[in-house]
Amino acid sequence: MAESVARCAFLKSLNCSIICYFERGRVATLTGFRDRKGREVLYRLLEMGLLVSDTPRGKVRLSFPTDAAEQWFPRLYPAATGA
Repeated sequence: MAESVARCAFLKSLNCSIICYFERGRVATLTGFRDRKGREVLYRLLEMGLLVSDTPRGKVRLSFPTDAAEQWFPRLYPAATGA
């Protein structure tokens, strides 16, 4: 359940966070959730590495962790076929 909520919130915020930082307080607006749920989603996305921040209370931005690359960009880097 938490994974699906995080994915939904992440995809909703993707369009406006690719090239910019945004204030943590805007996460509820960006995701469409109320304040409390928006904060929960923010913390979960930070834990998953999908959002990052330079400081504990600073603005956040989108991140592309390597372990998520295959899921987000299937076949972007084809598996080695053995040599």
